[in-house]
Amino acid sequence: MDFKNLEIHSIKSCSARQARISECSFTDSEIQSCFMDYTRILGSRWGNASFKQMFMEKSLFDDVNLNESSFLNLALLNTVFDNSTLNGAKFQKLAMTESEFNDVNLSGSKFLAANLCNVEIDGDCELEGMKINGIPVEDMLKLYKERYESGEKNISVNEETEK
Repeated sequence: MDFKNLEIHSIKSCSARQARISECSFTDSEIQSCFMDYTRILGSRWGNASFKQMFMEKSLFDDVNLNESSFLNLALLNTVFDNSTLNGAKFQKLAMTESEFNDVNLSGSKFLAANLCNVEIDGDCELEGMKINGIPVEDMLKLYKERYESGEKNISVNEETEK
């Protein structure tokens, strides 16, 4: 069926299985309370779109441009971000407990009012120029290593940095 130049003002309570919709324009439209399980959306433009109260679990976003988008009140439990560019992104009021960062570039990033309790940074991480409270981490680790190797039991970084 071809619906060229057809004006549709309302479609309600319909069911379409294995539908193929292409080359259509739904500008300034609203899609509400629809079930789109196992639906593939390919090569589409969704500029200035709003997705609210959505359940998109187990979805795949591949080769998607989300520049200048906002994500509010999200649940991203057990989500994988792979080969993604998040330059200039701002992360605010996030819960990321038990998260893993592997082969990530955080250079130039700032952590403000962050809870870093029980965070582990392994020996393969590049720490050049990293500071904690204005103190270079490389200097702290060097001082710790020197004192540890000398057998000193009570190692305090503050007394050395205050000299």
